[in-house]
Amino acid sequence: SVLEDRLPLLPVDRAIARTYARIAAQVRERGTPRPAFDLVIAATALTKGLIVATCDASHFADLDELRVEDWAT
Repeated sequence: SVLEDRLPLLPVDRAIARTYARIAAQVRERGTPRPAFDLVIAATALTKGLIVATCDASHFADLDELRVEDWAT
């Protein structure tokens, strides 16, 4: 695909899995569950020091320390 040829694919490693578990527990405790895939994306970005670019920033709202760019506009 066009993106696959231009962007690196990042495997989910133990560090990402640990971050996923931490943020999944946080949103569960807050009563604001998210789709698991969104949390994997967030965990990857947090672990690797990346920014999430999305057209639906609400999926990533109030995730501690996560940097998000809203591409909806």
